[in-house]
Amino acid sequence: MTSLRGFVAIVLGLAAVAAFRPLSAQWPPPPLRSGQRVRVTAPSAGLDRSVGTIRAVRGREFVLWPERFDPRADTAYSLSLDSVRSLEVSMGRHSHFWAGAGIGAAIGGLGLGLVAGVAAATCRGFCVVDPGAAGMTGLVVGGLLGGLLGGIVGAAVVTERWWNVPLERLRVGMTPLPAGHVGLGASLAL
Repeated sequence: MTSLRGFVAIVLGLAAVAAFRPLSAQWPPPPLRSGQRVRVTAPSAGLDRSVGTIRAVRGREFVLWPERFDPRADTAYSLSLDSVRSLEVSMGRHSHFWAGAGIGAAIGGLGLGLVAGVAAATCRGFCVVDPGAAGMTGLVVGGLLGGLLGGIVGAAVVTERWWNVPLERLRVGMTPLPAGHVGLGASLAL
């Protein structure tokens, strides 16, 4: 009975941590400033996840120069934060080298290890190689080659990270605190 209670406590604890994780990851957004790369959705201006650069910030308004020039618009967009449905700030571009290397190592290692092990096990005649050793050698060599190739492919894949800027003025939520405590917090975005 106590093991069932322990299991239930662990599951509930993990569920609570998973539920509060997005709130704890929402650090104060970076302030809007000139030169920032943003992605904006403002239906009144005809913008739907349009990428551009902020040229000026004046209180709750900012001037956006679109990345892809719209021939219908002769200048940059002057937008009020009240008319913006979503606003995301670019946090930079990054490659996926390590993810590609990990996936390539797993696929290459398992694939070559399996092929080498099966080939050694089904060998007839002059084969003196132990199937286990051949499989392990194939696993290591395939993992290294696959990791290298996967890392090269992953480095070629570059994506941009976006930070969602909260547009509502007052936010209230619960967040985990150190030592296992939970706190209630509020923030006012100006």
